[in-house]
Amino acid sequence: GLATEEALRHFVGARPAVALERPSARYEAALQSAPERRKVGFPNLVRSSPLALELTWNCQGLCVARCATCWHVRGRSLR
Repeated sequence: GLATEEALRHFVGARPAVALERPSARYEAALQSAPERRKVGFPNLVRSSPLALELTWNCQGLCVARCATCWHVRGRSLR
């Protein structure tokens, strides 16, 4: 997890806005909008790819011009 100081520093450094601005609300929004296959192991996904916390929308292929926060568009690049 984020138990070590080094891991926490890496996480905050990777996405400072996500980690410091309403982190609980962002986490919940990202989790709720994530595709079902991404919800399993979501904490691990966030640890390895903090970008996941920026993805708070899921158009499911029906674009509504929210691509910057969309799982369908940007979620493909996550490990």
